[in-house]
Amino acid sequence: MNANRKAFLDMLAVSEGTSTSRFTKCDGYDVIVIGTDGVHELITDFSTHPFTNGRPSKVFNAQGQTSSASGRYQFMKRDWAHYRDSLQLPDFGPESQDKWALQLIKERNALGMIDNGNFESAVFACKNIWASLPGAGYGQHENSMTKLRNAYIDAGGTFAGNSADVVAIAPTLNVEIISKHATSGFIQLVINLVTLFFRKKP
Repeated sequence: MNANRKAFLDMLAVSEGTSTSRFTKCDGYDVIVIGTDGVHELITDFSTHPFTNGRPSKVFNAQGQTSSASGRYQFMKRDWAHYRDSLQLPDFGPESQDKWALQLIKERNALGMIDNGNFESAVFACKNIWASLPGAGYGQHENSMTKLRNAYIDAGGTFAGNSADVVAIAPTLNVEIISKHATSGFIQLVINLVTLFFRKKP
């Protein structure tokens, strides 16, 4: 897995609140959706999706909606059998979860966007998969693009030299962080211009 793909997956885990959960013992791979009872549960058996063996989904809001979202990328039980078989996943462990997430991204034609550093385009392409992404429209909390860019950069992701993402992140991120991950002369030029602009501000 290349660095941008890994960073994108890490960003998704931050967006879904799994890797940042104070309860996780496995970087978010063990997190189960929280129901209205407020109980935090962790996966202890990764042999299969935790809701596979007849366990009912959890009610997560006052309207009675239910969810079986589990794992780092909050996969639904209804999709488990299909992807388990098509991807020949041996279990629900971390490697299997990563493969499943990448397959979902591939189905949205977003892997190339990620590889080329077109971060924002990739996020928008995947917004109908993960409810926490901006513009998802599922009526749940959606994270800002700025937060997701920061998570992506923190995880080592880079941007395309001609991407609008470069201009978008410049005013909102620490210049040292951007410089650390700069991959082209164009990005460095943007950094220099932004630095000059802020130095001139009273």
